[in-house]
Amino acid sequence: MSPYDVLLTLKFRAQRNWANQISVKLNNNILSQPNNSRFPIEVLQSSENPNVTEFSFGGREFIYYFPYINGTGFPGFCIVPRDVEFGTLVTTGGMNGCKIRVILTDDYFIFIHDNNHQLDNPDKEIKLYNEIIKYIDINFDDYKKKLYISNNWITVNDYWLQNQDLPRYFQPVISIKGRNEIWCHFSAFSLLPNSVMPVPNENVLVCKILQ
Repeated sequence: MSPYDVLLTLKFRAQRNWANQISVKLNNNILSQPNNSRFPIEVLQSSENPNVTEFSFGGREFIYYFPYINGTGFPGFCIVPRDVEFGTLVTTGGMNGCKIRVILTDDYFIFIHDNNHQLDNPDKEIKLYNEIIKYIDINFDDYKKKLYISNNWITVNDYWLQNQDLPRYFQPVISIKGRNEIWCHFSAFSLLPNSVMPVPNENVLVCKILQ
């Protein structure tokens, strides 16, 4: 599947068997972008692995971005109009226990990368508007799935317990499917010296409907 086909799949297709074949990573020039960003991306085949599609800064396609911010300060966020073009993509830094909170207001989606569960504390609840209609959380339990390793299905946790020397993360890409629905696709990665190895993942597409 070409990088362009991967992009179209993430934006428009619903079949899980298509999505499960996709691994997407972000170039460091994206990870360095600030809070509440919208910028053009170039979609490339990764130089480190031909089976990985890489999003890099530049190009003609636009993406919204909310960063991973280390520490206990205000988490990374971005604000996306609810009437954006169908299939608009949103992404953040890699996750290995963090959650994504999506707040729905009358006019906007607000995406938050809650790395230290700050939003579990009501005193730190985000209130950018007078009224918050509702929100959903995409938690670790939503995106940790089974891996197909050596002809056996094992859980992500079991795999990483057996390979503790390998840092690991999940890379989310969210597609907005109208005013009330988003899809969240996760690619699972283990980091090897000088390279990135995607880990096969089962049912990596998490579908959330905001009603």
